Formats: sequence, C-alpha cells, structure tokens
Amino acid sequence: TAKEEYEELIYYCKTTNDFIRSSAKSDIESTAHQNGSRCSVNLSHTHNHIRDLLCKSFFEALDKSKNVYGYLLPDNYYTKVSGYSLLKYEKGDYLSKHSDFDAESGSLTMSYNINDDYAGGELAFWGDYIIPTEKNSIHVFPSCFLYPHEIKPVIEGNRYSAITWFGYEKMNMGIDINN
Repeated sequence: TAKEEYEELIYYCKTTNDFIRSSAKSDIESTAHQNGSRCSVNLSHTHNHIRDLLCKSFFEALDKSKNVYGYLLPDNYYTKVSGYSLLKYEKGDYLSKHSDFDAESGSLTMSYNINDDYAGGELAFWGDYIIPTEKNSIHVFPSCFLYPHEIKPVIEGNRYSAITWFGYEKMNMGIDINN
C-alpha cells in the first residue's frame, strides 16, 4: 500500500549511511550561484527499491499536473527525467536562493518533501513565500529563472526530501522514460 511504501522510504532516510555531505560557496549573489550545505544520495541501480518508490511518487505527481495543465502541452511532452536525488538537511543546513534554469525551457522541477518532524527548513519562493511543511507532499514548478527558491536553515531535526527534473524531446538530459 501507499502507506507501507512511505514508511519504507522514511525508514531508509533515517537509517542509511549512503548520504554524502556537500556544500556550495559563492562570493557572487545571484540565482545562478548557490550557497549552502546538505547531504545527498544520487539514487542509482544499487538503490533500485527506493528509486522505484520515488519514481512512482514523482510520476503520480506528473500525471496530476498533466490532468490540470495538459491541454497546454503537446502529447508526450515530458519524456525525459534527470534521475533522482535523495536529500538530507541537518541542523544548520540550507540552500540559498537559486533558480533551476540550467535545464532547457519547459522543464519541470519536482521537490518531494518526505517528512515534517523538523523545524525550519522551509521551501520558500521569491524570498518570503513559504510553502507549508507537509510530509509526503510533492511540489511542482517550472525550471526557470521566474521561480527562484531556497531551503531556509534547518533549526531542529533532519529534513528529508527528493528532487528530480522532467524534460521533453528537445532536451538531452538523462533517462528516456519510454524505454
């Protein structure tokens, strides 16, 4: 069931040693330059089950988006996916304001907020538009400079999330979801 799959995902997040710490530091302040720190796991074939759980969740969100906005798009518009990264923000971790505009126009960013038992760590757009922290929720937005976003510093606990980007035929960005 969906509840059991979610419990597997949260258990993996809280028990794995696969996270690798990284940080970004730039003297330039812009949405093309990031500051911050977090831990991540780029899910590969060694993480098949967890990757499949995330894939299922992201594709369900993509289908819901198509149900609302599909009339604006040609058939089979989103046919490429970047892969999946699992993220862990510990106390003090954050990611400064940035935009996901390194992809081609028309791509989508999806951010999956896995848990809500932490303080701080909010996803914020345009500096002050805070997305409510809700576990097991996915946020979908265009990957472009019009959607600068950040992860505010975590004050307490660990924030777990996952990200991916969907693109279309024009892009050469990863895995063909039709194969």
